[in-house]
Amino acid sequence: MSKLHRNIFLNLLLALNRVFIDKLRASKVLINIIDTNSKWGKRDRAIIYDAFYSIIRWKKKFEFYLNEKINLNIESDIIKLIGVWAILNKFKIDIHPELCELNQKLIITNSKKKIIKNSIINSIPKWIDNIGLKELPDTWNEEMKSLNSKAKVSIRVNTLKISRKKLQEILLKKYSIVTEKILKYPDALILIKKKNILKNFLFNKGYFEIQDANSQLIAPYLECKPEMTVIDACAGAGGKSLHLSTIMKNKGEIIAMDINPNKLKELKKRMERNNIKIIKPKLVKDKEILKKYYSFADRVIIDAPCSGIGTLKRNPELKWKLKKNSFKKLLKKQKKIIDTYSKLVKAKGKLIYSTCSILPSENHKQIRKFLKTKNGSKFELEHEIFHSTINSNFDGFYCARLSKKIVDK
Repeated sequence: MSKLHRNIFLNLLLALNRVFIDKLRASKVLINIIDTNSKWGKRDRAIIYDAFYSIIRWKKKFEFYLNEKINLNIESDIIKLIGVWAILNKFKIDIHPELCELNQKLIITNSKKKIIKNSIINSIPKWIDNIGLKELPDTWNEEMKSLNSKAKVSIRVNTLKISRKKLQEILLKKYSIVTEKILKYPDALILIKKKNILKNFLFNKGYFEIQDANSQLIAPYLECKPEMTVIDACAGAGGKSLHLSTIMKNKGEIIAMDINPNKLKELKKRMERNNIKIIKPKLVKDKEILKKYYSFADRVIIDAPCSGIGTLKRNPELKWKLKKNSFKKLLKKQKKIIDTYSKLVKAKGKLIYSTCSILPSENHKQIRKFLKTKNGSKFELEHEIFHSTINSNFDGFYCARLSKKIVDK
């Protein structure tokens, strides 16, 4: 048996506390923990990475092995999950007083039992599992099997600064970062091995952004051309706006709207790093601000707030943070956002709606409902795509493109 060093145990606990108690994003927490412990070797980093994501992904199964319910807001319960992971991976736990009371024999015995309940097999809250089985009866379990696997890291080349071929060559020769190209993803490079590339010189100079490969398919879907006027309705930190800027060759106007000033501040930093000139961040404090943009844009993209279930490979903590009541509110919010921002599309312009969810209730069902409304009757569905996560290393997402068919009076 290997020894789970005290330093690793305490930092793992700290990381999980930050995710579940402080409600921070898991990927950012892990990067911070590893950066803080710069003296860790390859083995230590691998242990932290595996333990951290395994505990988050398989929390429901670990509860089954413990034969008790775990409260993720309580540190002592999080410690029990660490203990289960350690026991399953044959680490000695007796040097940690917090783990001494765990029933190792029970955990090992239960880990060999056949699991019958679907939500435990998928390690997901039962209410989400029920929705998935209802909405995707033929594919839900396969989707969840895929979503419980590890994601590959994708980067998007900033083609305003460098070609994909040239960036790939430099990453390999100068930084020993091995990447691969994939057909149908013209600006994407996939990292063969995980590396912290946020401190890489080329990243800091705006030669590339970290962006899921499937997410990179959304900006081209808008069919934008240079000199167009585009509104990114839920821009956040501007990943889609930045990609659109490269497609439009830094010519035209992209108004990046969001209700969160901190996200727009981050967008401004990314604009400077990427040498983007055509994005105009716009803080939307209330709907009155939007009236001046009615019938204004050639393209409006709504990358809508959603459950994020399609991103569970990269963000497995989301399934534990999403609550049933908040999901119902989210569906109402999506409906309201589509109705509100559809008014910003000019005659013969196009509205694009996308989510990183695989659930029909957030996707094509929302679009079908919208088309039956007063504002929706001015549009017709031109095309829609759905990317499953099955047999994919990337996110699941949905995208619909609607064309405006009636001139506003």
